[in-house]
Amino acid sequence: MIAPAVFFWRRTSSLAARSTSSSMSRVVRTPRSLDLVHLRAALWFHARQPLTRFATEDADQLQAARELGLPVACPPVLEHRRRPRLTCGARVENAAGRSTMGTMEEIPMRKIIVGAMVSLDGVMQAPGGPSEDPTGGFRFGGWVMPYFDQEFGEELDRIFGNFDLLLGRKTYEIFAAYWPYYDESGADGEIARRFDAIKKYVVSRSGAVDTGWQGSVLLRDVADVERLKHEDGPDLVTQGSTELVHALLAHDLVDALSVFTVPVVLGSGKKLFAGGSAPQAFELTGSRVSSSGVLVGHYARDGAIRTADTALDSRSERELARQERMQREG
Repeated sequence: MIAPAVFFWRRTSSLAARSTSSSMSRVVRTPRSLDLVHLRAALWFHARQPLTRFATEDADQLQAARELGLPVACPPVLEHRRRPRLTCGARVENAAGRSTMGTMEEIPMRKIIVGAMVSLDGVMQAPGGPSEDPTGGFRFGGWVMPYFDQEFGEELDRIFGNFDLLLGRKTYEIFAAYWPYYDESGADGEIARRFDAIKKYVVSRSGAVDTGWQGSVLLRDVADVERLKHEDGPDLVTQGSTELVHALLAHDLVDALSVFTVPVVLGSGKKLFAGGSAPQAFELTGSRVSSSGVLVGHYARDGAIRTADTALDSRSERELARQERMQREG
């Protein structure tokens, strides 16, 4: 598998090479399959070229470059959970015992933040009004609005800082039919101006969506979202967009959640979580209870699921029988 190539080696007798150059530096990138004998020969040559940096996703190749005292550049990674951990400018020892300054840099990574208003039973459908989304016979459109208060608005401002919107097609159409026409002298004029100024990314498999709202960009699938996430830019904040959120959770692309839990039980409707979400632990980074009783929780990724066992050291006969019955019943 070839690492993302700004520059890559071909294994020929002349070790022919292609590169992108600038007045500042050249970056060498290699395929993972290149054996270390050829790699060392290639690096020996390039180590003697001024301002050359080396990038690879392979740990052995990276070590070979460092042993030759060649500065290394952080490669673009394909998954946010595998960001490089080396410290920028770390001093490393080469094979001769001489130290050199590495140039490992962390690639800028956009976070995907799911912003969701949910009921106690997890429903997030049509929080703003009866006409937003009555599909499936949903009868309670606008259920959030009686609970909107000052604290609610302040917590929304926390996620609407430096951001772009990432929306599913249906939620985008709701926003595009409302916010561009909102009177900016009204109570929510500031958020209307923000939404007008930022990029709005809309994900639609069919592509059948009017992106005439200024700053709108069409994405066709989750792979497009993943590529966007690895570009430099503001964080990506979702609103509504249940199908999109389910896909992001299933593909393990969500970095943070801001959940506004409203004290109502709706009984049915589109829900925040569905089967198929990638298992992931989250850390509570902030919380607040509004005067209207809305519980706001801000969560950030916190690694793999951790478990513990409360079983007795010696299981009782009754417990063993219970487990046997579970196995029989599947």
